[in-house]
Amino acid sequence: QASYLALLDDLQLWDRQTARNVAIENRECSLEGDLILIGMVDLSRTLRGMLEQLGEQVTSLVFAEPSIADRFDEFGCVRPEAWQSVNVGVEEHQILIADGPANQADAVVYAIESLEGDYGADDITIGVPDSSLVPHLENRLGQFDIRARWGPGRPLSASPPAQWLRIVADYLESDRYAPFAELLRHSDTRHYLDGLQAFGDPARAMDEAFRKHLPDYIRDDSSTPQDYPDAVSFLFSLLKDLRGAPQSPKAWASVIFDVVERLYYQRTLDKERDRATLEAYNRLSETARRFEELPEGLTPKVSASVAILMLLSHLDDAQVPPAAGGQAIEMVGW
Repeated sequence: QASYLALLDDLQLWDRQTARNVAIENRECSLEGDLILIGMVDLSRTLRGMLEQLGEQVTSLVFAEPSIADRFDEFGCVRPEAWQSVNVGVEEHQILIADGPANQADAVVYAIESLEGDYGADDITIGVPDSSLVPHLENRLGQFDIRARWGPGRPLSASPPAQWLRIVADYLESDRYAPFAELLRHSDTRHYLDGLQAFGDPARAMDEAFRKHLPDYIRDDSSTPQDYPDAVSFLFSLLKDLRGAPQSPKAWASVIFDVVERLYYQRTLDKERDRATLEAYNRLSETARRFEELPEGLTPKVSASVAILMLLSHLDDAQVPPAAGGQAIEMVGW
């Protein structure tokens, strides 16, 4: 840790968390103007330490009756102990017990249908504290022609380009058939191959060739059987620049993004239907550019698969909200 911080110091850079701790310890946190906190639930010790130094410049807004102000702290966060014995006004007959995601989705449909059409979409809200349930809810509600909108949106890490790159990283790491077959079946690969006139069903043809030869590895070398479909050669060609000796992430960044550019070069994307793909493409472009600016001292040599995962990690904190409009029931998280 000391060596790491010394290296950053030589490059005139800070470790973000260390900088925060030093600022708190030296009481360096300041702000011009006021800071308004809205809808806080919990705050880390570091953030609390920084906010405490701002004093009266901080105002916390809480959407609650003044009579229960003692259940929230000075930053508007809940005091758990104050809520232990509170009657929150939910009657037992209003509670449905459900086992597992599928049954929970059924319970939501049942609750909406029990309203017998007396309320419109604007009058109904579905609270989803566990966001992993959202796909189950969307699927089940869709089967009953009930439109729902997940306001926070989808993480860019779940977008088609991110999924495609993650499969590529798996394949490059092992050269095994399973990730290669998954790559062939990805919709973006299908679009790319169609643009190259590699028609037919390459995934099925490749499955048949695999059952015939049972190769240990799938890679572009002299051992590749002649009866592999043309699509395999096209895919090998697309990925060939990702082979090679380990090098710095900044060196890999432009190579990886060049592969992504070639993947989408002949595609026409709709700015609404393909929002997640476009957002991920732009974020990958920006991240690759930032990687190229990394100081040499901070860039160890890695394989292309590791560099891909490093790029993708910068998509984890970004969300793509769904398009607004239409009569849809809002689903909200915390």
